[in-house]
Amino acid sequence: MSLEIWFALVAATAALLIVPGPVVMLLFSQTLAHGRAVSSAAIPGVVLGDFCAMSLSLAGAGALLAASTQLFTLLKICGAAYLIWLGIKIWRTGLAPMDVVADKGQHSPWSIFRQAFVVTALNPKDIVFFVAFLPQFVDPQQPAMMQLVLIEATFLAMVIISTSTWIFIGGRLRAGLKNPKALSILNKCGAGALIGAGGLTAFAR
Repeated sequence: MSLEIWFALVAATAALLIVPGPVVMLLFSQTLAHGRAVSSAAIPGVVLGDFCAMSLSLAGAGALLAASTQLFTLLKICGAAYLIWLGIKIWRTGLAPMDVVADKGQHSPWSIFRQAFVVTALNPKDIVFFVAFLPQFVDPQQPAMMQLVLIEATFLAMVIISTSTWIFIGGRLRAGLKNPKALSILNKCGAGALIGAGGLTAFAR
């Protein structure tokens, strides 16, 4: 892969990741509710979810989903339902105290990791998207495998930067708002956005 193609990959990935989606809504909501220390566990969950989506697309699952409307719709509805359920859960649970890092139950780092992975991996549009996205940066004159490894590594590295940035922003916002009522309203807005993202996912084509 030439340096020019790699820079094009970086630019395209940055443009893709800068647009807030369901994963960003989840990161933001969890950070507002529970703080950076807990929500940081979502980063490896998102990375693993994207890795699985890319691997499945390369293994042929993307083409299968593109060809099977029923399977695509089923996975899309499952992912949307999970987003809505998470939004309702965050709305009802509310905020953790500022001095509490995590509890041993539903707000543990493992729980946040699992939620981030499921939201990322259960998006059939991502799997289909990678089928079209990844080959754009493969030079047919060079071995494909090493190029695909570099493409995946670059994409996942930028995912880490993107998710870390959103969590940092959410953490700063949480720390800057001293009024519990205002923070609670903002948290409910984040939960509502997550529910809305689930609804849009369910009805989007």
